[in-house]
Amino acid sequence: MASPAASALDAYRRLRRHVLEDLPQSVRHEPLNYVHARSNDLPPIETPSKTGKKLPGASPLDPLHRLAGPAGSASRLRQDENDKVRKRDCNENTPGAPATGKDCDEYPFGSTAEGAARYMYDGEQYMNDFSVRYINSEENQEAGYRLNAWYQNDRILDGEAFTITIGD
Repeated sequence: MASPAASALDAYRRLRRHVLEDLPQSVRHEPLNYVHARSNDLPPIETPSKTGKKLPGASPLDPLHRLAGPAGSASRLRQDENDKVRKRDCNENTPGAPATGKDCDEYPFGSTAEGAARYMYDGEQYMNDFSVRYINSEENQEAGYRLNAWYQNDRILDGEAFTITIGD
């Protein structure tokens, strides 16, 4: 049986191959730059602000965990809470500001246990350990579609660990 780190690394390779690198150049610039910046702890360009913010997902030792399940399940309820917190923090002070053709994107993804509402489940130390930013709607929706397709095609199941790394 593969170690959790090896499983997460394999999942990352599949994600990179099927979701991120296959995005058409015309629809991958903004979401990939944003995820790259957040998953590699580059200087903050988002809200909410937090000193010592730690965003998971770049390392097999600190992976993301998929939330999946039918309506009413604990995983689906947690996804809904992630969405509520994201929406609360998306406002006129969010980089990119609300505008026509923009979506408020988040990292870690709302489809993960590490999403915006993590503090409600895992403790207050995770308060504001997420990032929101307005990005191009078309690019954001295409990236989300491909992320969900990857979850399905590669059977990334509820609770399964994976990492996100952009580039070499």
